[in-house]
This record gives sequence, structure tokens and C-alpha cells, in this order.
Amino acid sequence: MSRLLFSDLIAEVQSLSPGALTEDRLFELVGRLRVDSALLAPHIQFSTEGYARNTLYRDDTFEAICLCWLPGQGTPVHNHGRSYGVVVPWEGHIACTGFRRVDDASVPGQATLEQTSLTLAAPGSILLDRVGSIHRLFNPPSWENPAVSLHFYAGPLDWMEVFDIRAGTVEVRPMQGEPVGCVIPHDIVA
Repeated sequence: MSRLLFSDLIAEVQSLSPGALTEDRLFELVGRLRVDSALLAPHIQFSTEGYARNTLYRDDTFEAICLCWLPGQGTPVHNHGRSYGVVVPWEGHIACTGFRRVDDASVPGQATLEQTSLTLAAPGSILLDRVGSIHRLFNPPSWENPAVSLHFYAGPLDWMEVFDIRAGTVEVRPMQGEPVGCVIPHDIVA
């Protein structure tokens, strides 16, 4: 398979018929992507308030984002609503803790989760976030280096469910390009 530049990836996604951008197709396309450092340079911006979300591309069916993480920054535990995505670590490493819901979702606003996995993703690896997967991404404080990752969403990502494991709650949050990051307390880093 031939490699794709970022502009080729966008053109390929735009050429697909509705419904043709499946989870596996997105994974395959991103796996062929060759990212130019010059493309990313203006989007690599960090924030001390939480990880930074820097949009590379967005239309009605697809979104590409560059996320920049200082040590100790991470997402809350969340899913991607009805969207799915692919994560590619660019610089540094990103940890991903996977969860599954163990309650029956019968009580609105409440949720009980259990941890199912912990993955360390290095540059060059690709993580697939299937519809409904629940996870937290983070750059642990102990790694001491910033990290940059690329995220590609088919949907695009308009809303997500955010889980508070300690409180046993879940809430729907709209996504409009704003950061939803948090600083991960040392005591909950898996």
C-alpha cells in the first residue's frame, strides 16, 4: 500500500460514500499516513491548564486533531459518543487505560466501571478507539517529557460521555473543539 500525505488522507476520506468510513477503514488509512513535521509545527502548543487540543481539519464527517500533553496531563475517563477514532503518538508516549461498564446503565447519570487494560503507546503505534470504548489517555508525571499525539475521528466528535469513577457518575458533554483535559492526580495514575 502506498503512503498518504495528510492532504491525501483528507481527499481519500472526502471521496468515500456515506457509511464507507468504517472503523477498520479509518485504521487502515491512518496506518498509511506519513506526517510532515512542517504540518504539525504550528499546532504543537502546550497549556499548563490541561492538554491542548489543536484542530488540524474538521468537516461534517471527519476530524483530525493534534493533542499536546505536558507530564501529568490527561483526559477524564470518557467514550466518544457515537464517533470512533484512531490515535497516533507522534512524540513521547501516551498511556491508555481501558474500562468497561459493569452496571446495566438503568440509572441515568450513574455508572460503575472497572479497568480492563493499560497500554503504553509509543511513536509509530496506532490505537483504535471503537464506538463505545471507554478509556482515559494520559502522559504520566513520572515520564517528565511532553508528548504529542494525532487523533482522527469519524463522526466527527460532537459529544462524549465523561465518567467519574470515584463518584460513580456519568454525564454527556458537548465537544466543540474546546479542551476537556485535566491534570491527573498522582494517586489515580494507573
